[in-house]
Amino acid sequence: MAIPVAYDFENFESVENNDVSSELVNAGFHDGTNVKHSTTIVRTGSACIKLVAAGHCRWRSATDMASHGWSFGYYKDSSVSEVEVLFELEYNSGAAHTVQVEVSRDTNNALVVKNGDGTTLATSAISAITLQGWHFIEVYCAADETAGQVIIRVDDVEEINVSSADTVNGVASIVNQIRFRRPTRNAVIDDFVPWDTTGSINNWFLGAETRCIGSDVTIAGDVQQWTVNGAASNPEAIDEAVPNGDTDYNSESTPGKLDLFEVDDLPAGVTSIYAVIVTLQARRETGGTADIKAAAKLSGTTAYGSDINLDTTHKRYNTAMETKPGGGTWVPGDFGAGNVQFGYEIA
Repeated sequence: MAIPVAYDFENFESVENNDVSSELVNAGFHDGTNVKHSTTIVRTGSACIKLVAAGHCRWRSATDMASHGWSFGYYKDSSVSEVEVLFELEYNSGAAHTVQVEVSRDTNNALVVKNGDGTTLATSAISAITLQGWHFIEVYCAADETAGQVIIRVDDVEEINVSSADTVNGVASIVNQIRFRRPTRNAVIDDFVPWDTTGSINNWFLGAETRCIGSDVTIAGDVQQWTVNGAASNPEAIDEAVPNGDTDYNSESTPGKLDLFEVDDLPAGVTSIYAVIVTLQARRETGGTADIKAAAKLSGTTAYGSDINLDTTHKRYNTAMETKPGGGTWVPGDFGAGNVQFGYEIA
């Protein structure tokens, strides 16, 4: 699975400190400190996140890997050219965070890459990062004491390519976390997509036109087998922009019971789809044992994600579907009224 999740940050309140990619605690996106939900400087949709006042945020992989990639929209909300750290590539052991690679800008707005002990590995051309303008940055890092690699592309232009380097800071050869920082000047992030080199698709740089687009539940699909609570219908129980916990919800305990829903159309201009992320917010009752799994139905074929072991408190669970039910690459025509439906089933 090369792309495990993607974030458009339209509803950041439902993301911060509440996102689980697997049973690993701390996997997913975490807001850190001084992170705001911004609607004034936006790359895609109507919102993104902004780091202010020495703020930081991080995303941790659910799997410890020797290499990892990240793609994201980045806006430096400043007119001042100065030295500051932009982001760090880290090993999060659960007990400690160790910086393997640091990426900063200098007074010429060039990118400067250092390893964890402070040795400069490479410097890009000047003005690789222009101020007060959106860029799409893609980063790949392989952690190794002698064969480490760092590649950075800005708007599809390769600005950094370091190989045969030491990218391990006295710990394991793992890079499983990216941490965005705002030491002195505000930074804005949108369209965040982590990826890795596994699998046969989506396992390398995605390209600067990449966007993350959210589609919400609209109406009932072919199957509605769960019990609705606190709402007039199953779709109405889960259609709020920010999940409202136990205010209204759908519930079930019988294996095989399924709910399906139609979702919003894609906006005009979408030409290709890398992956679909089905995001569920759910919990189980105390003492309960039921698991769930994401579902997608298209052209009479239903596909399922892996079983999800629920917690007793509400959390977000992401299931990546890089191919559509029945196989093949997703296309924009798969979406819209009467086409693909998404939902969940008791495992």
